[in-house]
Amino acid sequence: MKGIVSTIERLAREGISEIRGFMRSLEATDITWDSLSADLRFFGKDLIESNGMALRFRSDIQNPVDAPGSLLFLNITRIYKEFLTNVVRHSKAGNVQVDLTVAPEKMTLVMQDDGIGLEQSVPGNGMAGMKKRAMEVNGRISLTTRNGACLNLEIPL
Repeated sequence: MKGIVSTIERLAREGISEIRGFMRSLEATDITWDSLSADLRFFGKDLIESNGMALRFRSDIQNPVDAPGSLLFLNITRIYKEFLTNVVRHSKAGNVQVDLTVAPEKMTLVMQDDGIGLEQSVPGNGMAGMKKRAMEVNGRISLTTRNGACLNLEIPL
């Protein structure tokens, strides 16, 4: 019974987070790079730390030309959540490092764990979905799996 309640609690938190992110993406006038960074930090800390891992989140926002639009916000958020969910499910990591850099010419999001990496392909559509989302905003994504997994997302601004 304890396990069932724990699962329900986790799913409720994930559902609320999804709704919050979707609603935020609809309110494009409220979206700034700082608010995106805060949302990513909040979600990451909640997910990673509630699963017994540590999250280090750094952001460097350097006078970007424009605020992120709702499509950009939604795609960055979804890629981030997919990667962190995979870390929790598959990595056996103890630590996750996230670096968000926003410069006038591009946004870079680098996420790395210290887990087991991806020795075998993980079933599901996670990586394909992340690549599709990156392409929707003219970005590119790469994944390396040496000494854990490291996902690098670059989007021109």
